[in-house]
Amino acid sequence: MESVTVDFDRDLNAPVETTRRTVLAALKQIGFQVDESSGGHIQAHRGPRWMTVLSTARLERRPVRLSAEVMRHGSACRLHVHMGDGDLLESAGDVMMAAYQPVFLAVQDNLDSWLLAIDPSMPTPPLSAPEFHAGAPRLGRTWNSVARQIPVIKDSPHLVRREPDLRVAAPGAVALLSADEAQMCLAVATMVTAEEGSLPPAPVQLGDLTVRLRQAIECARPPAGQLSVSAADKKAIDFLYQQASIRADLAVREVWRCRDCGFERIVNPDYRRQIRRDEALRKVIGMGGAALTSRGLHLQLFLTAGRIFNLGVAGDPKYLCSRCEGTAADTTLATICPQCGSVCKESILRVCGHCRYDFLARAAGGTAWAPESEVPVAAVPAVEVAAGAAGTDATVEAASPGWYRDPSGRHQFRWFDGDWSSWAADEGEILDDPLT
Repeated sequence: MESVTVDFDRDLNAPVETTRRTVLAALKQIGFQVDESSGGHIQAHRGPRWMTVLSTARLERRPVRLSAEVMRHGSACRLHVHMGDGDLLESAGDVMMAAYQPVFLAVQDNLDSWLLAIDPSMPTPPLSAPEFHAGAPRLGRTWNSVARQIPVIKDSPHLVRREPDLRVAAPGAVALLSADEAQMCLAVATMVTAEEGSLPPAPVQLGDLTVRLRQAIECARPPAGQLSVSAADKKAIDFLYQQASIRADLAVREVWRCRDCGFERIVNPDYRRQIRRDEALRKVIGMGGAALTSRGLHLQLFLTAGRIFNLGVAGDPKYLCSRCEGTAADTTLATICPQCGSVCKESILRVCGHCRYDFLARAAGGTAWAPESEVPVAAVPAVEVAAGAAGTDATVEAASPGWYRDPSGRHQFRWFDGDWSSWAADEGEILDDPLT
């Protein structure tokens, strides 16, 4: 998570697609690189990806990360924007706040000028005060993002942070979603809220739940992230979980739509990830950054910092439109009908448009909810060592997921869920510090 963040909303009397395209054009004009455009979600960054010296870096060079959520809101459209610093090293809170407040304000002013062109009556309240979040050093998290691309994690799973589950609490009930289930629920919500023709069942209103769901996933800490919802939102979670369950056992594809000419291409995301991992592995081996040991292939940490961060550059989809050679694409999910083999691009899977296969029957009777008493809250240990703390590798391998004494000695506790994760805890505070 970034050290300095700010969030703001804009309500517009404009179509969702018009707003989304306006935001994309505005970000390009003010120097952002769009890393992801999926449904109504936009992820972008601006500035260098190397550490900056806050006292000397120019204003326009400060690295900024931005995410935007474009969604239907009643009969209008709502835009939620989140901005954070992109520095790899954390400085003092007052220094970071003073450095980034004018940067965030300038980005907001630029975005507002574009949005006012499509809705001159849009309210433009002043920018909220940024918030400072003290956390772990950034270099460990950057190494995590690089390590995820290297296919040695099966031999060294403790190098990569494992995503925590998500605990959704509603009145009288709790749903414990795995990291994959939570991500699929979010993907469905992002698609549905961005498409004018996609409407969930009448009682279900996703509204701002999509933003809160994304924030809960991104801020999740072991043993599980926390999200509290109302009785009305409980129906929305039911709907999202049903759609995620339908897609769980089906072949998942991505539809890449050229942002210039609209040409669509069907892509297998698993195949694309494997290609990126193989390319990253070849780079590491070519630089002498991997070694074959008796336990398998492991990474060596003597790569120069510049080369490490070059491997972890995001926002490079390696996309080239075969019709117009455009290099920017919007993505959305699709699946393959198990009965007729056709590609189903609908955000909400009900029946196949070709063979009338009943997708809803695949999730009939399934629910994520359980009585609140059956899903206890696992607290982070503060001072006392967690019960069953392991002292040997044999004890650890047989232990259930939980907080145990940190074998590295750097922290009080470390989260174990089949192997040592990068999550550590001191005095009840959870940190992201990979066990290398």
